[in-house]
Amino acid sequence: MNELEKVFCEKCGSEMIPLDAERSIGMTCPKCGWGWVTSYFEPIDCDTNDYQVTLLSGGDCSTKNIRVISKIVNVNFIRARQIISSAPQIIFTGKARDVKEVILLLNKQKLSYSVQPDFPYLVDDLT
Repeated sequence: MNELEKVFCEKCGSEMIPLDAERSIGMTCPKCGWGWVTSYFEPIDCDTNDYQVTLLSGGDCSTKNIRVISKIVNVNFIRARQIISSAPQIIFTGKARDVKEVILLLNKQKLSYSVQPDFPYLVDDLT
């Protein structure tokens, strides 16, 4: 946090710390315990749908592609290579926030995939 983003406790004046490093849901004072929370949650975090990510084409079985699939599916190198070779295959089922992370990994390797039901959230890095 830079100097402009620092927030100070209304009760004791100490610098407050975020409750969650990834999302802005509130802050707390490490000295006196005073704090605040928000009632706003991003729609992606409130989405109760289960999404399925299907690997449509694994492309080549390069080491990078195999590592990405291995990480997503949580399998060893040999099993990941088999998954790529036998695409199309469902490689992940989960909630929207986790699916977004999977999409980022697949996009980075330029692997083709589909998501069902349609994924309504923008993924920052579509390169």
